[in-house]
Amino acid sequence: MFTHTGPDEKDAIARRQLIADQLAFCLKSRSPAGNASEVLGSQPRSLVNRILEFLTEHSYFVIENRDQVSNPSPPVAEKTRDSLRTRLTSCLSHILSRWPDPASFAYQVAETIRKNAIVESSHSTLDTSGPIGGNIANTWRLLDGVHRKTGKEPGNASFFTAFELLCSLTIWQVYNGDADAVSMLDELQSCYDLMINPSDGSKQHWAEVLIEVILSFIAKPSQLFRRLALQVFEIFAPEINSNGLSSMIKVLETKENLSGQDEMFEADDEDQSPSDVESDAASDVEEVEMAEANGVKHLSDDEAGSEAASEGAEDTDSGEEDDNNEELAEFDRKLAQALNTKPIDASANPNEDGPSSSDEDMDDEQMEALDAHIATIFRERKKAVSQKSQKKDAKETIVNFKCRVLEILDLFVKKRHSDLLTLELLLPLLTCIRTTTSSLVSNKASNLMREYSRLCKSKSLPPLPSKTSKKTTIRLLKAVHAEAALEASNAHSAACSQASLILVKILVAAGRENLGKVMKVYAKTMGTMLVDPECRVKMGFFTDWLNWCSTARPLPVPRGR
Repeated sequence: MFTHTGPDEKDAIARRQLIADQLAFCLKSRSPAGNASEVLGSQPRSLVNRILEFLTEHSYFVIENRDQVSNPSPPVAEKTRDSLRTRLTSCLSHILSRWPDPASFAYQVAETIRKNAIVESSHSTLDTSGPIGGNIANTWRLLDGVHRKTGKEPGNASFFTAFELLCSLTIWQVYNGDADAVSMLDELQSCYDLMINPSDGSKQHWAEVLIEVILSFIAKPSQLFRRLALQVFEIFAPEINSNGLSSMIKVLETKENLSGQDEMFEADDEDQSPSDVESDAASDVEEVEMAEANGVKHLSDDEAGSEAASEGAEDTDSGEEDDNNEELAEFDRKLAQALNTKPIDASANPNEDGPSSSDEDMDDEQMEALDAHIATIFRERKKAVSQKSQKKDAKETIVNFKCRVLEILDLFVKKRHSDLLTLELLLPLLTCIRTTTSSLVSNKASNLMREYSRLCKSKSLPPLPSKTSKKTTIRLLKAVHAEAALEASNAHSAACSQASLILVKILVAAGRENLGKVMKVYAKTMGTMLVDPECRVKMGFFTDWLNWCSTARPLPVPRGR
């Protein structure tokens, strides 16, 4: 049905589009039953692999010089390939979220690419004759080594499985035409070498390189790569060190404007192509349609946060609307001045006569000068609109990036809340809540702090093994109190209180003698609030402290009879 659709090219495109849709629907309707080992030999898995192989082969390779049955007639159009790639992306995203062993399916896609790349009956739509070919060849060797270790080292199976998933999907992304993915192949090779040979003299830990790869994935507006990053990070979270954590904190500190975007992303990087954006959007739409077809309303994580985002966006939208009205009024004034007419006024009487100019009153030179002047006004207006659009797009890019980093940090807190390293997140989270212009980012950061506070219970508090660690924690407590003194929102104040009490719990758990030092910090903050009008600490900050004191004081010893 796909290879021989009749001589008409338009009809062939429509038929093949329908087939691609049906294959994607068929794959998503197959779900694993039982655990991963039970699924390995089951029929649903075999069918999923066949669909993935078919979509991959016809998305990235031109099939020719095979038998008459296998050669597509007419040849597969580029529009059809784009549609197949969209469906393949959607299918992989579905597998990442629903199947217990997505790495094996990603490996199947990579193997299909390799198999078709070496046979004469098909040639790739990607030009691999240059340096990119060498990068891909090195990654094939890397993928083979990782795949072998997945079965031979059960203790590290999850590590190698996650790495196999990364390598497979990065190769696939190279064939999608992503220029960034080529450099990511080198980073994966470097990361793997450092992981296998940690004592090779390199000052960089392999987890630091891995974090950069993960950040490269979540910077892309795709649900597939967001899910990939979350799955991989959850496995490698125990290995993240201070430098890796700093890379994620740097994203939270980025300004939500054009300068921040230029700082975060290389200025000479090409923007994502419209086809990629359309592919990602189509992937998410398909998931919603599939869920609704089964009678379940499926809400993606991004959509789940859209309501919170819209609340904060209302004020911004109203401000932008005011700015638009002012700009339009200025544009109308300049245009009216050039034409010697009255500016447009909706409340004015349309029948009222006003000053006007007539073409008959102008000679040719005056008309040419007027045309040039009007053209300049319209160019300025177009430039202003373009700059405003760029600013808006830059803000959305950074906000989305921050939200995804916060999702990863949420995993980090859940895995490492009993580690002193996690305390490095406190001040950056508080600063992010105070400085962000997005309510969605503020809400996510506030929720993360609340979750951290909830997890810090007596049995899971990190120890303070030395006097140095105790002094460092006291200094951090003072810095949190200084942050609480800044003018900010109620959410910021609540987060400051939670961060402060996290540190209080850790210090008191390390020794009751630290309680006196903690009391001095709170007393100094309260004294500053009473005498310094610039100190904006809210009363709830001290109320939370007193509530904790009421639960932390030792119980009275009952008197004997």
